[in-house]
Amino acid sequence: MTADINVVDYGAVGDNLTDCTAAFRQAASLAAFRNVTLDGSFVDAQTSPRIVIPSGRYIISGEIGFQPICCIEGSKAIIRQTNPVCSSFVFPNGSDLEITGCKFVGGGISISNNNINGSLFSIRQCTFDKTIGAAITVGSINQNGIVSGQLTVERCRFRNCGSSLHSECDATIIENCWTQWSSIQAGENCFQNTRGTMSMRRCMNVPADFTAFPIARRWVSNSGSFLASGTIFSGENGGIPVIQHNTFPSASYPYMGDIVSFVHCQLSAGPNQSPTSAIMDLQGMPAVIEIDNCKFLVEVDLIRASQAALQAASDLVTTGRIHPQIRINGNQTWPSTLRIPAELYPLVCP
Repeated sequence: MTADINVVDYGAVGDNLTDCTAAFRQAASLAAFRNVTLDGSFVDAQTSPRIVIPSGRYIISGEIGFQPICCIEGSKAIIRQTNPVCSSFVFPNGSDLEITGCKFVGGGISISNNNINGSLFSIRQCTFDKTIGAAITVGSINQNGIVSGQLTVERCRFRNCGSSLHSECDATIIENCWTQWSSIQAGENCFQNTRGTMSMRRCMNVPADFTAFPIARRWVSNSGSFLASGTIFSGENGGIPVIQHNTFPSASYPYMGDIVSFVHCQLSAGPNQSPTSAIMDLQGMPAVIEIDNCKFLVEVDLIRASQAALQAASDLVTTGRIHPQIRINGNQTWPSTLRIPAELYPLVCP
């Protein structure tokens, strides 16, 4: 059994003064994984030593590259990236990663993947503060931009980052997280799902200082399925638009489409003064739209739709490939009218 690797043993000093880049890189290089076999015929498992980062305030000035199979455990360790163009932790070809208990100031986490089936990425109990770009990026080194993996982000805090998360995974799970997003540093989207299914459960999303109209940003940019439950999109200054959906159902058999669902959520989607305020901005057309048992639906559009989205909905019904469904039921507060495009009324389920 390989002992834990403690970054302090390789020269890291958590005094908020010492540049610990070299020490972190040395520790990372020593945490090599090895294959474990039971009968010698195939790999049953892979293991690597744990990298330990004790409590302290560590400065780094460049990227720290880790093995594709890696376990990092911090004790409320603060890692401050002084190079504004660098991520803090980088995992090329990542396939099995666990990161817990770290606070990243500047920089962030970048994971690339060569489409390894069954990859698992787990980021828990971490904090991200004032990153320039996305705090967490899980991308692909393949041209097709597909990561056949699952990313779980749990009990994490994002504060005034350019954006919180960019994911190209088949499955992305965001659970029990808190996000504050500022208009000063914000990109166009706080969460970006480029494919697959993104699930957001029991999260709190708080907008800060979005007072200039029209509001050109939104919480989520979605090019797959997005499922939110028990999540608060908070209403400071009226909130901001919640989601932009970008994709269309497949034009070939089996004609699969995506789902956009909000269940038991608080949806504060922007002030009346902003013409962009809406829960959903449809640039594409999902197969299923659901807003169920939500509260505080303010007096703005529930759904806005581009002409391309409206035409796609009509074409799908006309050709009979699939029949998009819109389910809006049991919500606590209701606008005076059903504020969705009239062309979508025939799709609303009773």
